[in-house]
Amino acid sequence: MALLSVAVAVAMTWPLVLHLGTRIPGGGTFYDPTGYYYDFWYFSTHGLRLLGTGTMTTVDLPFGRTIVPAGYLEQLFTYGPGVLISALWNPAAGVSLVALISVAASGGAMYGLVRWLGAGVIASGWAGIALMFSPYLTFRMGVHLSLVNVACIPLTLLAGLAWTQAPSLRRALLLALALAFAWLSDPYYGFMCLVIAIVVCAFGVAWNWRGRGARATVAQLGWLLGCIGVLVVVPLLVLLVTSGPAVQTAFTRGVDDLRLYGARLSDYVWPSQSSRLMHWLLGSSWHGTPGDERTVFLGWSTIALAVGWVVVAWRRWRALPVRLSREARGPSVPPRPSH
Repeated sequence: MALLSVAVAVAMTWPLVLHLGTRIPGGGTFYDPTGYYYDFWYFSTHGLRLLGTGTMTTVDLPFGRTIVPAGYLEQLFTYGPGVLISALWNPAAGVSLVALISVAASGGAMYGLVRWLGAGVIASGWAGIALMFSPYLTFRMGVHLSLVNVACIPLTLLAGLAWTQAPSLRRALLLALALAFAWLSDPYYGFMCLVIAIVVCAFGVAWNWRGRGARATVAQLGWLLGCIGVLVVVPLLVLLVTSGPAVQTAFTRGVDDLRLYGARLSDYVWPSQSSRLMHWLLGSSWHGTPGDERTVFLGWSTIALAVGWVVVAWRRWRALPVRLSREARGPSVPPRPSH
């Protein structure tokens, strides 16, 4: 699936792969993509700091622009390879290659999650490719580079479900590593993956409390909290302390931001105003959701398949006690005729 994900990433961005050193996803001479381009150039020539505070001396002269290195550390899987590629090649190659790697990794991670859940190769491959072509991911690829790599979300789900299925120190460590990966991908994803882990593991605690008993469940929960504390919570506290007051400015979002950019339920089930397919079908009469930062449309085929799967799973769940009862009684054997 890794090679297929890379091939799909190359195909969906064609002919970007032929112009890695001269073009970037999204293009243009302004907007967010050029911000990443500039950051990659600056840090590849001036050095990339990951702790404390700093000043970007080439903008906002004569005072410079105050930066919070912790913000780049929490996007390390974007800025790390991006800055390295920029130093070895140029910033355009850094932006383009990071985008390609991120979208391929996202599809591969989704394939792994669905495959682990028990689906076949075709269904799992469809899930990975559907994520890669999702409006959310294709929009972010040309705007917000650090948000393209959503691999941390399926990996967190997989690790959380695996811990719920059979709690152990090894699986607790894997879940903590998935959360650390999320926080190093983007702080937005780090926070949301933490919420996902709490919900999944809360269900896991209740499930194992009934099946394994209170003592064993509490012990495994302790290992899980310890791993998350060491690998996630403590490093975040260190970043908060070393970054000083500037971190508050860098990561604070106001109510107006939520009102403007927060997703509504309709955004998930209705295409955006910029949908080329809907404009091709309906022309100027098409009126969709605002799109842009609120682009989270899941796709009607994805929604239909998800609803169908839930119905099938619910029916199988309802039929499970009857099936288990029949198996416990053993096969029904007709009485032997008497002689």
